[in-house]
Amino acid sequence: FGDYDKAGPGVPKNAPQKKPFFRFWDLYLPRFWKLAGLNLLYVLCCLPIITIGPATAGFVYVLRKYSCDRYTDYGEFFKVFKRDFKKSFVMGLVDIFLFIAAGFSLYFYYFNYQQGSKFFGAIFIMTLSITFVVIMMHFYIYLMIVLLDLKLSKIIKNSLLLVYAGFKTNLITFFIVSAVTVLLAYL
Repeated sequence: FGDYDKAGPGVPKNAPQKKPFFRFWDLYLPRFWKLAGLNLLYVLCCLPIITIGPATAGFVYVLRKYSCDRYTDYGEFFKVFKRDFKKSFVMGLVDIFLFIAAGFSLYFYYFNYQQGSKFFGAIFIMTLSITFVVIMMHFYIYLMIVLLDLKLSKIIKNSLLLVYAGFKTNLITFFIVSAVTVLLAYL
């Protein structure tokens, strides 16, 4: 029944921050089972594939609260699922379309490039680059949906700007996430 948004009396105002690597483990380890439950909840809510957008919005909101070291529970997942349903549902449908279109396009252009067409090779590289940027835009899209009251077009525009504003950081994040994903798929 306490107010978990305010620092307690024993927390000094100017306490030195830990390095990000150690801060991550301080936030992750005590919440391991809550994160496991949250992942299960996310998968269950994504089973009807069209609700992947609202489920992602709820998931991102709870993860953000955890990363800010604030109290939250699974009820907030459903609150955000309902609150941001319209925008996140539309974004989820766009994601599904883009995923399918990128998959078919990359396969088609690469296949034709292998047949000796340099034109399709150039289009393959352009499509791969656009897909790469769209993936990095998703580092920001759902976070902005749950935090900001903006139109979806503005959210997409801002996420594109943020990709280029922090390109080095986004590139490092992309490769770390890709490496972990490949490792987990291999295991």
